[in-house]
Amino acid sequence: MGLLSDVVGSITGGNEAARAGREAAGMSREMFDVSRKELRPFIDFGLEGMASVRDLMMNPDQLSRMPFFQFLQEQGTQAVTRAAAASGFRGSGNVLHDLMSFGQGLASTEFGNEFMRRMSLAQLGANAAGTLAGAATNTGNTMASSVLQGGMARANLQGSFLNSILGAGASIYSMNQLSKYFGSTSGIK
Repeated sequence: MGLLSDVVGSITGGNEAARAGREAAGMSREMFDVSRKELRPFIDFGLEGMASVRDLMMNPDQLSRMPFFQFLQEQGTQAVTRAAAASGFRGSGNVLHDLMSFGQGLASTEFGNEFMRRMSLAQLGANAAGTLAGAATNTGNTMASSVLQGGMARANLQGSFLNSILGAGASIYSMNQLSKYFGSTSGIK
């Protein structure tokens, strides 16, 4: 009965280990799918941010049509004009120079600010994509390990089964040889 229970135990254990490996690989895949679903909006947001950066670089005059820029430009122009009027230089060349300097400084500063705002959106997507790439690598490693362990369990199952059969054969042969030996010298039959 020992041989039979060893063989059945080896088969059952090996099959269970292989099944557990497949189940672990499936669970890893499910978790990766959850990660992908959760990170997708951030990746999409980042892609939109990159398109927005490209659009700003190709068409920088769009900055002048943005409400916040128009507000800043209007308030700054009024401040320069009022300061010139208060000091009696309203129509002088100095006022035109100050207005031009203000406008150029505002455009340069706000272009840089807008560029950085858009780049931060793109970076959000890049970070999410990097996180997803890490999750994909981890999932691949886990799945490969699970499949490898399942294969090893199957190989061990086959090895245990073969060892059990060989052991049984050796035991039968030994018993047969002993029976022949003792049967012929001692009269035990």
